[in-house]
Amino acid sequence: MRRPAQSAPIPVPTDRISPRALICAVFRGTGYPKGARARPRYVYDYELELILEGSGFQYIDDRLYPVQKGDVLFRTPGHFTQGIMPYNSYLLCFDLLGDSNKDPASYDPMAVKDYQPVYSNPILDALPTVYHSTTSEVYYRLFDRVFQEMISPTEVSGIITKSCILQIIHQLYWDQGESARPSPHYAMIRKALRFIDDNLDGDLNLQTIAQHLAMSPFYFHKAFTAEMGITPNKHITRLRLEKAKRLLTNSDQSISDIAVQCGFRSTSYFGYVFKRSIGTSPSVFRQRYCY
Repeated sequence: MRRPAQSAPIPVPTDRISPRALICAVFRGTGYPKGARARPRYVYDYELELILEGSGFQYIDDRLYPVQKGDVLFRTPGHFTQGIMPYNSYLLCFDLLGDSNKDPASYDPMAVKDYQPVYSNPILDALPTVYHSTTSEVYYRLFDRVFQEMISPTEVSGIITKSCILQIIHQLYWDQGESARPSPHYAMIRKALRFIDDNLDGDLNLQTIAQHLAMSPFYFHKAFTAEMGITPNKHITRLRLEKAKRLLTNSDQSISDIAVQCGFRSTSYFGYVFKRSIGTSPSVFRQRYCY
């Protein structure tokens, strides 16, 4: 199908936005050589994408965007896109108003189909094509919840996925607005978050991170907490637990190996922190959510 002729977007009030998830899939590109290109395609529906691992590039129309872990992408019908490896991502395609007849059970992002209309709305119009997030764990939880509901649907999955997509849009709109008025700590926070993400399996502490940033531990703790609304240690623990949950459900690694990969100094301490935060032991969690 040819790309549709560009026409004026259709105005839509916010209360009519009622997204219906069409597919949420994991794209795995870190196994490809650097510079390898995904198949180019047109975008037929609304799309959100979260970069999970790695770094690469994406062509969107005639512009090349660098992308890396934590970035969120927003594409609209009619966009042309192509990924350049290596990176992994969650790809979420959705019907903005929930009124199309497209079937999620057979939806294929690569297949030729009817283009969804492009809509205009103050919130949608403010969303960036690529947003370099400093709150990637928030987006991960929302994308992952949609993914889990799509692969294991229940009678309330439609409500849950709609809610998550709306929250992603809201978060992206809010974060973009905040980044338009960056705080003096923005660059420092982003550098700290990247260092934390890259060293979750290591001995992360205030001294180590502050030294990497050439700051005093006291000032780093104060600035990070004020900017993120959470202490560095709590943020690190939350990320380690999120990683542990992914490994428990998506791999066959032993609990002791997972503890090491997630930066816990012992298996017993990992079990203690996990049960205190999640409410159950790692082994019971794996049995409950991995089949």
